[in-house]
Amino acid sequence: MLARFLSIASNGGLLVAACAFGLLPASAFAQDARFFFEPGHLGIERTVPKGYNVRLLPPPTGEVTVAVVLGECAEEVRAEPATLVFTPGTRFLGVTLTARAKPPKEDDENGEGDDEHDDGEEGGDEEEEEGPCALFGLTHRVTASADPRFYRGLTGVLLVAITANQPPQVSRPIPDQALDPRGSARFYLRQSFFEPDGDPLSFAVTTSDDQAATVYLNDNVLDVVAGHSPGKALITVVATESQGLMAEMVFAVRVGALVSIADAVATEGGTATLAVAMARPQSRAVTVPYRLGSDGRAATADADAGEYGAAAGRVTLPAGETEATIAIAIADDDVIEPAEETFVLTPQPATDRSYALERSRAVVVVREGVCDRSPEVRDALRGDAACTEPTVAALAGRRALNLAASGLSTLQTDDLLGLGELGSIDLSGNQLEALPPDLFAHASNLRVIDLGENRLRGLASTTFAPIANLRALRLDRNQIDELPAGLFAGIRDLLELRLEGNPGAPFPLGLTLTRTDGAPLSPSPATIRATFAPGVPFPVASALTVENGTASPAEITLPVGAASDTVTVTATAGGGTRLTAAAPSLPTTRCVPDGLPCFLGLQPVASTPLVLFATAPTVQGQVPAGIEIVPGDTLRVPFGEVFAVADGQPLSYSAAIDPPMASWRFEGDVLLLTADEGVEEGAATVTVTAVSAGGLSASVSFVVTFAPTLRPFTAGWRHALSEEAGQKP
Repeated sequence: MLARFLSIASNGGLLVAACAFGLLPASAFAQDARFFFEPGHLGIERTVPKGYNVRLLPPPTGEVTVAVVLGECAEEVRAEPATLVFTPGTRFLGVTLTARAKPPKEDDENGEGDDEHDDGEEGGDEEEEEGPCALFGLTHRVTASADPRFYRGLTGVLLVAITANQPPQVSRPIPDQALDPRGSARFYLRQSFFEPDGDPLSFAVTTSDDQAATVYLNDNVLDVVAGHSPGKALITVVATESQGLMAEMVFAVRVGALVSIADAVATEGGTATLAVAMARPQSRAVTVPYRLGSDGRAATADADAGEYGAAAGRVTLPAGETEATIAIAIADDDVIEPAEETFVLTPQPATDRSYALERSRAVVVVREGVCDRSPEVRDALRGDAACTEPTVAALAGRRALNLAASGLSTLQTDDLLGLGELGSIDLSGNQLEALPPDLFAHASNLRVIDLGENRLRGLASTTFAPIANLRALRLDRNQIDELPAGLFAGIRDLLELRLEGNPGAPFPLGLTLTRTDGAPLSPSPATIRATFAPGVPFPVASALTVENGTASPAEITLPVGAASDTVTVTATAGGGTRLTAAAPSLPTTRCVPDGLPCFLGLQPVASTPLVLFATAPTVQGQVPAGIEIVPGDTLRVPFGEVFAVADGQPLSYSAAIDPPMASWRFEGDVLLLTADEGVEEGAATVTVTAVSAGGLSASVSFVVTFAPTLRPFTAGWRHALSEEAGQKP
């Protein structure tokens, strides 16, 4: 519940979240004026003060008094100040929260607790649960107003959690990129990371190969520039919060004609098909020669040269194409082999740098026996026959495989090789802790899979991808904490899904909203698609709620295994539009023989609000006139009150000086000007530009006079300016 509560708050959907939890009346959506909090939610550690900012949007035209109401948490948390007075032109006001120390247990006068079970044995005291204020809404209520838009009783709610400091999380991983040589891509890193406590994040970025891809980082904006020739680099992004906790994300950048040949598995008498892929289509054909030979491993017998024919060949990717295949026929002796055979395909590098190789070799595995399978599977398949039996035809005709309560603790990737017509498999009541990711790749006609009452801790996202016609999947009573994204993406019409009895149940089932026509903060209108994470094997519909905008249509429908039709969202006033999809409904069918609902262990939830549309910065203040600076000295000029942006997105700054008589840099929103040592008396025009996260900008210019000494009036002005910038003069 805490994770879902904070997830709603983290994207700025405070009014939507407040209404969803009964903290605001629905009529609040109809008001022009509202509260805006920075950050949009707050995680506070006990005894550690933490602040947040309160805005009134739009800025008030008259004085507005706001009370900060703690309610039932008055003894748990202290807010300073408890009353805020907004005057015309007030940009924001700050509030600091401090949670008191966790009280000792009542039965321990010394506050040390009962250590009778401190040895960690079963039956020891459980960790004390947090009280009712571990998660609460902090209410801000207008008590007096000279601006009729902010009527008495208007409220805004900030979500607050009392918790230990938490590390940042990767919320939207950057997918692997394919670029042309000298091409580039830009990413806004704050869109890829989520900070549960609302702490500010700093970023560091590295590349594994700066010849293939170079990285440039400005605040949270990452630019990746491809090299001159085909190649590959891994880009590592590390986000660090204020107390040093970190999260890491890695994505690949493939440049130009980067060729990769995948491994393959084949049976005797079949064909080894190796997929050849290239990162980017080329204007002319790319031909890659290759050789076949031994893998050099003593553990796997090498296939005879006669089994796969010629020892060399070539593969061509036509102009404009990025995929091809290499097909190698494997000889058949009509007997299932007791051991695996392998050989290696080695692509040859280009002599003219027309392409590069992502992999230096591909391995082909030839398998067809049953003796090298898991013993329980081997015994179930062969019956009374010897290890060299049954024949391929006998395996292909198998319809069911019962391995329930057979003592299985592990399975191998190819245990189901050759069972192409298998319709049901019962693996329940065993001790399986994991499944090979490709276990069902050779049993794509399965209709029923029973994995109940095992010890599974997790599943690969592609585990069930080959089984498009699966009808019943039972995963109840395992140790699964979460479902990976895309787990059900390949299943078209599941009729039964059992997930109850797992630590992660009920698993949240909600939509992910994605903008497809540009970055989320690009100008209105926006084109939106909805998908399920981790996906869902039945069609659903979900109503849409839009704040500061309209959506067409008002309801989104997801067919099985696909994204929704597009939805167009248009802003009605400025930026800050928020789009939310309601929680979907589960099918109501019931299954025999127990008569329970066919879908158990899932919890429908509303989507995380998607924030859309940026607004341009505006100049709301002025830089003082008459600025003077001594050669060699450094002057600090604050711009936090000069620029503002209505949707609350962060600003980045740059400067230009004409003529170039000084150097500059920014620390946050403070400009540091350093006059050159050799500069003589004169003046220069300084132009400062503020850029929003959406790429919109505003500029302001002022004149700086360079003088050998400062007049008393100017020295006093510099003293005041430095104090305003939060620094000693």
